[in-house]
Amino acid sequence: MDLKEFYSAFCIYFCKSHKLPSNVKSTVLQLLTIIDSYNKNILKLSKEENGEIEEITKKKHKESAIENPHFLAIFMGAKAEEIQENMIDKIEKYTKTTINKKTLIKNELAIANHINFNFVFMDVYAAAFGMCVELSEKEEISEEKEKFRKIEENLDKALCTEYSSLKVVVFTAINMTYNLKSEICENYQVSPEEVEMMSKTIEKYEIPSKTQVFEKYKSI
Repeated sequence: MDLKEFYSAFCIYFCKSHKLPSNVKSTVLQLLTIIDSYNKNILKLSKEENGEIEEITKKKHKESAIENPHFLAIFMGAKAEEIQENMIDKIEKYTKTTINKKTLIKNELAIANHINFNFVFMDVYAAAFGMCVELSEKEEISEEKEKFRKIEENLDKALCTEYSSLKVVVFTAINMTYNLKSEICENYQVSPEEVEMMSKTIEKYEIPSKTQVFEKYKSI
């Protein structure tokens, strides 16, 4: 389990344990991807004029990169979705650790600037449910609770990985459950190639168990 897998799984289990709404989980996982991208940008290699490659020093990276991105994603995600509960307290109780609030706020501002203060995030779970209702009304699928649980699992996995667009994520999660007709793919204007690629990614991805996540947490 690499760190990205750990952070993603941690956020999923935290949201489930605290019974946070689907829009919060959706936003938290999207923010985690954004923070991961932000950190990767900091780690990028820089070329000198003579063409030699020089890595950013560990000290500079430590000062610039965001540590504990899962904590920040949960904190910002809950705030973006207007959850009034104190997430810092909840995270501290859940992990039995203490959060540096000053650093958390500093990192929040860094990410807010990084996304140009755009705090509007798609709720992929609600979008998938809405699409299922629409397809059901057209008699393309039959709505079943058990099948939607599978769709939710596929969405969880997809949001933990690299994806081309959230629209493709939503369509793929439903398509993997219902095996939709090709013309439906055209109607929703998604690329069959992207859907196939996303399907393979979801099939391969396994979310670590809660036990594995907390064992990893103790070792960090």
